Amino acid sequence: MLTVTFDHLRGLPVLRRFYQLARNLFGVSIVMLSPDGRTSLGLGGDRWSAGPFCRALHRQVGKDLCERCDQLHLGRCLSGRRPLRYRCFAGLTEFLIPMTLDDEIVAFLQCGQVLDAPASQASWQAVRRRLRGAGVEAGPLRDGYMKTRVIRRAAQADLIALLELIGDYVMRTQRDLLLTEGSRSSQIVSRARRHMRRHLAEHISLDAVAHAAYTSKRNLCRVFRAETGRTVLAHLHAQRIALACDRLRRTDDPCAAVAFACGFGSIQQFNRVFREHMRMTPTQWRAAPAPPR
Repeated sequence: MLTVTFDHLRGLPVLRRFYQLARNLFGVSIVMLSPDGRTSLGLGGDRWSAGPFCRALHRQVGKDLCERCDQLHLGRCLSGRRPLRYRCFAGLTEFLIPMTLDDEIVAFLQCGQVLDAPASQASWQAVRRRLRGAGVEAGPLRDGYMKTRVIRRAAQADLIALLELIGDYVMRTQRDLLLTEGSRSSQIVSRARRHMRRHLAEHISLDAVAHAAYTSKRNLCRVFRAETGRTVLAHLHAQRIALACDRLRRTDDPCAAVAFACGFGSIQQFNRVFREHMRMTPTQWRAAPAPPR
């Protein structure tokens, strides 16, 4: 079944462009997380960049506290299956937006590290108490906290709504593209098979098959193998051997005549390919009892 996956999303230039625009508008870095939260990818720029407060916090105590906080709220968002606005353990506002398709969460968008209102001495004291409760010495973090970006509550709602809309658009568009590509691949394989079936007794080049399938040789080989599990040549050989087996049973024609009538360029090639498929020579196969119908 064709579907959009996290690995598929992470390679989309359009996704990076969308979220670069969102970052330019709101000034926040955006990260895409896998459903289990173990894999992350910064969007909207070449790399994800934490704010000054978070950078200072990471330098002082590492990222363990932040990662545990993220996992806790990721579980809540996974359970609720709706965008989540929350306060991290250090008191900053963050957002998690699930990216869903057919009721399945494929990824999460995470951004934030912002304040609802400009930093003040009173709000800093509240943050100090939070940090002290987590065993963190808050003193060296004050300057970073005071520089934290502010996004008002109304603008936060706009940011969440924008990320939801973009995520929904990207997911649905990519699914439609995959379905279209799958349909196109099936048509290519169907046209290629039809051409080979009609010209089994003739010399068939890969160029001719690709031309009949309205595609390039490279794309034909890729699509044919992906859909059938074997190469174009392997399929052609299988069809020619099936035709040769029928002729060996129904006629008394020499093996060489059967070989050329089925499109093989030489008796040596015919014998080699026949043995590979039937595990015996054409002569042995002809002499063997026909299987009951």
